[in-house]
Amino acid sequence: MPTPDEPDNRPTAKSALFLLVTDLDRRVVRLEEDGEKSVFKRVVESTGAVALFLGLVLTGSSLYEVFVTKPQADRVERLSKFNEAINSAVQTSQELIQAQMQTQDAALRLALSNMATPRILNDVATARALLRRMEDEDVGIPQLIVLITGSFAANDLESAEDFVNRAVKKQNVSAYLQAEALRYQGKYFFSRGKTDDGRRVYRDAMLKLDGPSHGAQRAFVLSDLIAVEFNAGECAQVDATLNELATVLSGASLPMEARQQLVQGLRLHFQQSQGRCPVPARVEAVLKLLGP
Repeated sequence: MPTPDEPDNRPTAKSALFLLVTDLDRRVVRLEEDGEKSVFKRVVESTGAVALFLGLVLTGSSLYEVFVTKPQADRVERLSKFNEAINSAVQTSQELIQAQMQTQDAALRLALSNMATPRILNDVATARALLRRMEDEDVGIPQLIVLITGSFAANDLESAEDFVNRAVKKQNVSAYLQAEALRYQGKYFFSRGKTDDGRRVYRDAMLKLDGPSHGAQRAFVLSDLIAVEFNAGECAQVDATLNELATVLSGASLPMEARQQLVQGLRLHFQQSQGRCPVPARVEAVLKLLGP
């Protein structure tokens, strides 16, 4: 308790009320001051949020461009250039064949071939470079066969090996296309002097063509095997394959057009080829099975 002489400093109800009102007044003033700045602060805060949002949108758009749009565009461009190279190689080969058919001059035929070969080699090199970066589903066996044929024509066996390996690895394709890929692999092995491997692969191609519906294809594979064996000097094997071809022809119902194509192909090959084997006596008997 304060003494009579000392002032009474204890808060009274009035002083406490005064302090409460004063504190409330200060708070109101502070809120009003904040209210005056709140518009600017809201703008600043909103601008920051918008900038952050736009930054996220632009970042997402850039990432989509980098990881989705641009790779897809590059994929389409590679496929377009790949097909252009293939079409160019086919066109050059067709032009060469047509030009050579119009002349019997050996020197001119050789000159035409020498002119076409660099163009084919350029197309093959372009396709080979693009192929390394292409998806399997973007490349079909027919396209690869065109490139294999062009590589053989230009004696580019290194490129032929790449194309052949890519073809035989293709999955989910028809039996006919699988057999064609193996047939060209067999041709590649023969071109490398690996005759045993080549013959084995030709047999694998025959297995893919099992059944009566594939009689014409099996006959064609065997006739092609005869041609490469003949060129490789595998004389005993030529006779054996001819006998096998005769068996296939006896049991298969080949359309007349298919028979005529096989006849013309075999006759032309034996006439023009400089193989290391004599023309087998069995050839004429087999050709008679094929038709006129």
